[in-house]
Amino acid sequence: MINYPLELGNNIERSLFPIMKAYFPIYEDYRSEFLMPLTGLPKDPNWRKDTHPELERIGVASYGILKSLNFVFIKKDKIKVSGDPEQTFKNVYFHFGLAADCVDAAFRSIVMIESELKMIDVDKKLRLNEPYLIDKFTTWVSEEYGKCYENMINDGKPIFYYPQHDNNYSNIIVTEKSIKKEYLGIVRKLKDYRNFFTHNPGVDVFMDTDTGKRYAIKKEMVSKSRNWSTLRDLYNIDQNLFIDPEEMITYDLIDYLNSINKIWPSVIKNMDSIYHHTSFPQIFKGYKRKMTIDS
Repeated sequence: MINYPLELGNNIERSLFPIMKAYFPIYEDYRSEFLMPLTGLPKDPNWRKDTHPELERIGVASYGILKSLNFVFIKKDKIKVSGDPEQTFKNVYFHFGLAADCVDAAFRSIVMIESELKMIDVDKKLRLNEPYLIDKFTTWVSEEYGKCYENMINDGKPIFYYPQHDNNYSNIIVTEKSIKKEYLGIVRKLKDYRNFFTHNPGVDVFMDTDTGKRYAIKKEMVSKSRNWSTLRDLYNIDQNLFIDPEEMITYDLIDYLNSINKIWPSVIKNMDSIYHHTSFPQIFKGYKRKMTIDS
């Protein structure tokens, strides 16, 4: 293990150190044990080129989590009202979603390495058979298609169908159902809120002209508002539908860090199995990469 504390790392790592220590402390051990060996530290901070590409992708994805969480952390108290040219509030939730995407990317690369080392059979774990897919699609048509169609007609939203939403890499990495359910539930709420702003660009942070207080619609209330004027009307009717944006971001950041700290022991368990596999030296130092466009 390379002992290289987060508080002595680069600017982003030092910036995040206090909140990571409080709510996602397990990351530091993970970083020292599994990520630092993939770099040339202490002399060279760059990722090694003599490792399997999926190992490097795990490192990049893991650091991507920090980059996006750092954006949220440093911008949470810099939220401005509408007219903000950087659209800070919207971008905070974009980065929440991006952090979750980086977690998914790390999961995928871990699974791909385990598959290459013949530790698991990916097809057996993930591929759905035809009868199941047909049954799943039939259920979706009867229960969800009507709502999706109305959204397309009323809001211009395209109709999407994802048959494998319940059969993904997290099922392989995180086996404890309650912890996985909690994490995925938080991610869904954050991404739904991000998508709300993506599809409704006129909605932003507002200011009460009488009190000077900023407000944003709560995540669970977004279905009630689709445009600027409706948001104003809702605020005049019931201010309890709204929340101070900094307060909500702070709560969401702590909530997300707590939940990811709970799933990360599963990540460590899988990484430990990879690093102690008899064939691991073959994909670590001295690995000969094929020349591809992304390597």
